[in-house]
Amino acid sequence: EKSSNIENYFRESRLEEFLKLTKVTNSYGIFTAHHLNDHIETFLMKITRGSGLQGMEGIKEFIELNGLKIYRPLIQIPKHILLKFCYKNNILPNYDYTNNSNAYSRNRIRNNIIPEFEKINPNFLESINRITKIISQINNKEKIRLFNEFEKLEPNYEENNISFSRIIFNDLPEFDKKLILKNNSEKLSSGTFMENKHLDYIIEKSYSKSNNFSLDLPGPIKLIATKKRITIEKLFEIDFQ
Repeated sequence: EKSSNIENYFRESRLEEFLKLTKVTNSYGIFTAHHLNDHIETFLMKITRGSGLQGMEGIKEFIELNGLKIYRPLIQIPKHILLKFCYKNNILPNYDYTNNSNAYSRNRIRNNIIPEFEKINPNFLESINRITKIISQINNKEKIRLFNEFEKLEPNYEENNISFSRIIFNDLPEFDKKLILKNNSEKLSSGTFMENKHLDYIIEKSYSKSNNFSLDLPGPIKLIATKKRITIEKLFEIDFQ
């Protein structure tokens, strides 16, 4: 979906600008004002894209991307609580008028879908938040196992790409293959949405006799396979046409 690619492009651009700013100012990291509503919106977006368990953790309270430390101290606080605090203390919240436009996937979830769920369950945000915490606990255990499996694939880590052995990859169980593809693509670009159709295609092509193949993916990222190696590469340009 074009709107998702545009959102991801600007998200990555902001992160790059923040990284430059922290270097210029010799800062330790940045704090953002993401709140619980943002967290739940992200969770729902990941579900619609068929995200893996890692993506379904939503927005994390702390992450480090390419050396940029990002803290989100308000992530467990609902938006209405923050607005109430602002009004009580005569603080004018910063409002983005584009949030009203349903041209973007996230806005449709925020403006249309979540209000319907809250009619069914007024505590919808808190209920989903509990689910994301359970998923996070499961992921923490699974990451250790998967890391050990991935290290067997002779991985090579660079700033904008990750590569690993195609031959050893082909011998893994299908479930592990999908997790490895999803997790490593999301490491390179937090906006990556690898659907099952992408995963099935990659696994099938990798196991076939096709020596070389490639696939452009949302994020934007690109997967490139040679006879011996598979590389997941982060792209920087995006076509808006």
